[in-house]
Amino acid sequence: MTCAYNTHAGSWMQSSSASLLEGEVIRWMCDQAGYPATAGGLFLSGGSLSNLTALAAARNARLSEQEYAIGTAYVSDQTHSSVAKGLRILGFRSDQIRKVPSDKNFVIKIFVWMFQP
Repeated sequence: MTCAYNTHAGSWMQSSSASLLEGEVIRWMCDQAGYPATAGGLFLSGGSLSNLTALAAARNARLSEQEYAIGTAYVSDQTHSSVAKGLRILGFRSDQIRKVPSDKNFVIKIFVWMFQP
């Protein structure tokens, strides 16, 4: 929506109307989803950047900076390639990214997979 008039919505000073529109739409979407008043978000240019941003937020919420090297990400064999690329950009090594198989209905059997010898 913020790109509808080719405006830059990077900050309030650069485009106050687009920034206001972004805030209002995000608040409306949070309300529709039943999120608390403290919830928020931002619009990004697409799915790849959105995945990268979400991965960085999740990593930072769960790991201290000293733990980054020992974190492990589990992804489905159906996960979009942008997720693995995002994890690599964030510094995850290949051995820290584990692909979990899914069945014919795309259900992840992670607990079965994790405990197999």
